[in-house]
Amino acid sequence: ATGEPMQAVTVRRYCEEWLERRRPEVAYTSHLFYAQSLGDFLEWLGERAEKDIRTVTSRDILAFRNATAARVSAKTVNHSLKTMRMVFKSAKRDGIILENPAELVDTLPNQPGARRPFTEPELRALLSVADPEWQSMILFGLYTGQRLRDVATLTWQNVDLVRGEVRLVTSKTGRRQIVPMHPALRRHVE
Repeated sequence: ATGEPMQAVTVRRYCEEWLERRRPEVAYTSHLFYAQSLGDFLEWLGERAEKDIRTVTSRDILAFRNATAARVSAKTVNHSLKTMRMVFKSAKRDGIILENPAELVDTLPNQPGARRPFTEPELRALLSVADPEWQSMILFGLYTGQRLRDVATLTWQNVDLVRGEVRLVTSKTGRRQIVPMHPALRRHVE
């Protein structure tokens, strides 16, 4: 139609190039999520990942969505689907494909109540089998409400026993947090 031949690009090559282009544009954790989602998709495709990206259909994206839903939450599935939509939208914009097969696939409804806090017996069971490092991470997560990554990167510089506070900058939002130390957490730290 334009007088120029369409490029033939494999699914794997396009996904890898897209991921590399996104690296300077997004947060490190977003890039990791995109890489995981695309890695899962390429693994699910198997040998078809080495075929032309134009061979991927909305049925493929739907089947991948459903296969993913069998092992993770609807929220994670929808996030992966969003990644697929971005990749194929970019391929369409680049003139490699004519239609975005991912835009035809609906997201899954959220599952209310799928996530819930641990019960006290569940926490006691976790703490009874965890090594000392994981016991600390569980307790810091429980009493500060921070994400696992933020808890895992805490150092003694973040703990102020004089003021009874845990001070940190969150990795996702970059917000500075000062969290009062719960007496049970303080006893554990001491």
